[in-house]
Amino acid sequence: MTSKKTQPQKPQSPKQSQSNSSAARPAAKSAAKPTATAVKPAKKQRKLISVYSILLLLVVVVAILSWLFSRFDPIILPASFSDIVMAPELGFEGAIQIIIYLFIMGGFLALVEKTGALRAGIGALVKKLNGKELLLIPVLMIIFSILGSAYGFCEETLGFIGIIAATMLAAGFDPLVAMGVVSLGAGVGCMCATVNPFGVGVAASTLNDTFAQMGMTVDVSQIQVIGIGLLLLVVCDAIAITFVYRYAKKVKLEKGSILSTQEMDAAQKDFGKFARFEASVDAADNDALIDGAIPIAAMQNAEEGLPAETAEEKKDLKNISAEVENEKVTKAQAEKAMTMTSRQKVVLVLFAIAFLGMIVAFVPWAELNVTIFEGWSKILTGTAVGEWGFLDAAAWFFLMSVVVMFVSGKSEKENVDTFVAGAADMTGVVIIIALARAISVLMSTTGIADWVLSAASEGLAGVNAFIFAPLSWLVMDALAFFVPSSSGLATMTMPIMGPLAHNLGFSASVMIQIYSTASGFMNLFVPTAVAIMGGLAIVHVEYSTFLKWIFKLLVILAIVVVVILSACLFLIPV
Repeated sequence: MTSKKTQPQKPQSPKQSQSNSSAARPAAKSAAKPTATAVKPAKKQRKLISVYSILLLLVVVVAILSWLFSRFDPIILPASFSDIVMAPELGFEGAIQIIIYLFIMGGFLALVEKTGALRAGIGALVKKLNGKELLLIPVLMIIFSILGSAYGFCEETLGFIGIIAATMLAAGFDPLVAMGVVSLGAGVGCMCATVNPFGVGVAASTLNDTFAQMGMTVDVSQIQVIGIGLLLLVVCDAIAITFVYRYAKKVKLEKGSILSTQEMDAAQKDFGKFARFEASVDAADNDALIDGAIPIAAMQNAEEGLPAETAEEKKDLKNISAEVENEKVTKAQAEKAMTMTSRQKVVLVLFAIAFLGMIVAFVPWAELNVTIFEGWSKILTGTAVGEWGFLDAAAWFFLMSVVVMFVSGKSEKENVDTFVAGAADMTGVVIIIALARAISVLMSTTGIADWVLSAASEGLAGVNAFIFAPLSWLVMDALAFFVPSSSGLATMTMPIMGPLAHNLGFSASVMIQIYSTASGFMNLFVPTAVAIMGGLAIVHVEYSTFLKWIFKLLVILAIVVVVILSACLFLIPV
């Protein structure tokens, strides 16, 4: 294999050859001339600063505000230099339980991902429903939405888009259908979170800590959070599935694709070979082209090794044979990706047990007068099921990580390295949480938090739920644009918005879902959403095309979500 430095140059086109042979002298003259008309360098594109820098700047802004407001209100204390320096460290200290949980969760997910169990499971489902791709749309979207709602399955969807895009193209759909199935399915699930530890879990923990620090005897009802999340999930999932299904049906009938020729060509280049094997071919039309590629009869001749009569035909047959071999490899890889091994089946079962166990342990059964878990369930972590916190969940996932290691078939070193790498992947999220907590730490230290709550409570006293809910949701939307991290947004906003809702006579549990839906809604389309931008790059769809396609759905989802949350805020007592 040649290195990049020693690779042969690309063959010249006829136009280039003619230019080189007939215009050697002009080329020499032009080379001798000074480069007075050199092309101007392209202007550097301005990039948005990272969320880390935004949060650090907000810490500084809070400090500056404390200096300004302390001149007019003696309740507010000006932040000292040491307050600013120590705020992030105190943020780490206050979020230590969440941080431990996130590191262990990252290691567990990496171990499962390393086995390929999730991808193989989805692939096996795709294979089983071959020829029933319209049915595949709701089935896969429901699966992805449940994963999103349960543990924030979002960026992980990038590993599934390729195989599903190939399947959808083979069935006569376009790449946007694959984006809808995978990214919208998981995105709606994240928006309508039930027990997502990175979203509503962090929000509930932060809010309970805030109430405790304020000396308020308020406990967030997990039953209400899960119940509202389930209601939103069922309704929004139905809307999203209907949207994608109807679009897919129109594309199937060749009436509705909004993709440009360039976008379709790029997608066919990557996924067309797989589609060629899945598409049905009319036997009478042997000379028809599939995806603008090779005549079927010619491919058959190449495979059978029939002789060619001319040198040109020999050359064509050689090229066709190479194409056939490449396609055989492509199909073999696709078949392998759609077949589950026994180990992967076991890991998939363990994965389901791990998350079902966490869900059961987080549900406060005592509030439902369920006593089945009392006593004996303390054997695992010392805390009864139904009373678990983040440390208990961390211990549970660490135990399940060890079990996955034993059944994965990997070496001890490979398993440990995978777990450590998965934990390391959570470092960015951990830093965001700590910096977001630093803001609330500084606001509490200076008294700004109490001042804002007091002023807002007085100004909004008596406001209707159908006004407060939409306004709160829009505020969360705006903040989510700058802080796309669901954990960071929860840590930054809950210390203010939760007590504010409680002071106005509204349920803090509903406020958690206002935050969750706003954060998830923005991550369905903003350019800072990794799952969306990464998915579009994989299927070769322009961002502007995606926005045009999804706009109507976004409007419908926004209206439905705000109406449901407003009704919940009005009906659910404090």
